[in-house]
Amino acid sequence: MTMYVYTAGFETVYTSIPLTAGPQRGAGGTPTVWDWPTAPADGRWVATASAVNQTADNGGIPGPVSSTLVATGDAILSGHGDPPVKLGRDGEYWLDIDSETLWGPRLNGQWPSTGVPLASSVSTSGGTVTGSLVVDRYGAPAGYPIGVAGAGQSFSVLSSYAGGDDDGTGTDSTGRINLYSYQRANVGSFGENIRNFAMRSDAKTMQAFYIPVQTSTKKSGYDAGTRDPLASGVGWKPVVWQGAHFEANDHGSIHGHWELEIADSSGALQGRLEIPFIDQAVDGTKAVDNAPIGVDWTNIRTNLADFSVRAQNITSGTYSGQNTALRVGGNNAVNKDILLSISSDMSNSGRRWGIRANSTTESGSNAGTDFQVRRYDDTGTLLDTSIHIERSTGRIGMGGVTTPTAGLHLQRATGQVLYLDAQATTQSAVLVNGVDTTVKALQVQVTGDTQKRFQVLVDGTMSWSTGALASDTNFYRAAAGRLKTDTALHAGTNVLVNTTSTGGGVGVLGVANVTTLPTGTPSAGGVVYVEAGALKYKGSSGTVTVLAPA
Repeated sequence: MTMYVYTAGFETVYTSIPLTAGPQRGAGGTPTVWDWPTAPADGRWVATASAVNQTADNGGIPGPVSSTLVATGDAILSGHGDPPVKLGRDGEYWLDIDSETLWGPRLNGQWPSTGVPLASSVSTSGGTVTGSLVVDRYGAPAGYPIGVAGAGQSFSVLSSYAGGDDDGTGTDSTGRINLYSYQRANVGSFGENIRNFAMRSDAKTMQAFYIPVQTSTKKSGYDAGTRDPLASGVGWKPVVWQGAHFEANDHGSIHGHWELEIADSSGALQGRLEIPFIDQAVDGTKAVDNAPIGVDWTNIRTNLADFSVRAQNITSGTYSGQNTALRVGGNNAVNKDILLSISSDMSNSGRRWGIRANSTTESGSNAGTDFQVRRYDDTGTLLDTSIHIERSTGRIGMGGVTTPTAGLHLQRATGQVLYLDAQATTQSAVLVNGVDTTVKALQVQVTGDTQKRFQVLVDGTMSWSTGALASDTNFYRAAAGRLKTDTALHAGTNVLVNTTSTGGGVGVLGVANVTTLPTGTPSAGGVVYVEAGALKYKGSSGTVTVLAPA
């Protein structure tokens, strides 16, 4: 039969105790086992609420009891501590009401050397578990613990696949630990659910994640059909570590960081993301008893890793219409920087290029927080702002210009400011498009000028000035095949008409023989031309005069 035991202050437990024919009695002549009308038909209840042997009317036994002794079954004797050596008859049991431990049955005049605890193995008033503790609520399969061969265990919470999948039809057969907190942390570290203590300078305090790995190929050790671990040829390997440690494994430096480690292709765990709690650049080579703990500013770093932001559209909620992004944020008083350095340390000495949204005051009308590309010398000292883009106007300054006055404002103290190398023969190096012929395609001035000394309109008209007064000289297309100036044209050496020969002269007018004779009569003037080497003039009356022979 099954005997049910109620242990006051603990959960209800049960054990199977065979009963044989014989009188029922209690230690000291006081009955301790009663027939409960509300218990299972084949059950007997034993109360261990106090050191006092229970009777029908002394309290402490919940529920109604019968005052009649059970007629059959061997006696369960009760008292304090181990069973007395000489007390009891063969077939009887002894219940230690202090530890709630049951000895029996007594055989050949001897009690068993040890008893069976009836109460919960963990006391509600505290205690120490000297062995490993396994919690298996859902009938975990055999084979636990698993992991690195020979690794010890102290506390295990097992799970099983008994509940199937979480697809709407399964049940939860996952073993879990739930920790609940109500308190904030300030001076007393309240609210800390789990604490890890590094008891040596080179100790690791890590959380590890294992999967089965085929020992011969280093490939996944899962069965493709059942999705369970393969039955052979696999070992459980850590693939992710996360936690903190202080001193490096080789004792050569101090790491002093929280770290996320991921297995590489050989199975070795490699640090991929770290958050230091010491200044590694300053204190990383100090002795372990001389490195300050805690930093006001830390330097989060990656290793053997890219960092990617998967851009996605946000389609609902507060930020609907936006997309996910990599952000560097701060108020208007702070520069928002991305630095490209030759070192991953925080020191400015390693910086070579910087991308910045600066702290120019946002005064309205989109002014402020301008974009910059900055360059630094070999010591990390700023050389200049290579590119500056004004947020309010979109104007671009280059070569140190931080207050651009045009759409593209270039400046350079040495060397060429702009060099264009057109490689496509069918395309222009520069194309200027204007809305009408008065648009200025090019203007030139000297620093301090109030007027442009030279300018070109998009129709090709060129004009000049002194830089102080308006343009007074021009040159432009007057008609098809004709250029014109509205002022004078001064040649410093020669003027040539359809010839390159000057006879060695300088300051001369060179005219080639006429290509087509003026057969008509010019109006309101005349024409001068050379025919067969002779200089001739034809006036508005049609008369041809030879001015000089050939």
